[in-house]
Amino acid sequence: MATLLFVSFAPALALLAFIYMRDVYEPEPRALVMRFYIAGALLVVPVALAQIALGEVLSRDIVVQSFVATGLTEELAKFLLCRVFVFGHFQFNEHMDGIVYCSAVSLGFASMENLFYVASGGLSAGIVRALLPVPGHALFGVLMGYYMGKAKFGEAMVSTNNMVKALFVPAIFHGIFNYLLMVRPAIAAMVVPLMICLWIYCARRVRLALEDSPFRTSGTGMGA
Repeated sequence: MATLLFVSFAPALALLAFIYMRDVYEPEPRALVMRFYIAGALLVVPVALAQIALGEVLSRDIVVQSFVATGLTEELAKFLLCRVFVFGHFQFNEHMDGIVYCSAVSLGFASMENLFYVASGGLSAGIVRALLPVPGHALFGVLMGYYMGKAKFGEAMVSTNNMVKALFVPAIFHGIFNYLLMVRPAIAAMVVPLMICLWIYCARRVRLALEDSPFRTSGTGMGA
């Protein structure tokens, strides 16, 4: 039991710690980050119920399943939680904070989702998920947080545009990710270059967010 719990939660917590350590100029309260992590985990059950309901009304077409029933549904749930509870929080006072908090929500979701998969599929399912789906959720969270930060601290005239991106950019990439894994084994290998590109793109977004920090001073911080 302890091994299954470790395999379910350790990969996401390790990635969350990695992202948290990138926030070098004004780190967020750890207790608050963990509260959003737990909140993200609690989303899994209502999302699963919504997906069951959608399965009854949506086509079984693989594109619809990948982009709507999975990608959009899961990212919408995370987005609504972050929009309601993160966006206006007083601790969200620099661009990088959006990345930290949205990643916490996303990785909380990934952890609880992992628990269900590991409980049914065993240790091997947890290992496979640690290599792709869990990092995928982390990257989707980074994208959501980056654009939510742009919406909060960017120019007012493009705030709505960035808020829309905060939902749909991760939802689209999530859909692509799922589609590649579901369509057929020969194409599933394309997930690897997709993940590499996402890692590079998200690392750049983290650097840009840090450069926007009002707490940044010359010669301080560890960089990213």
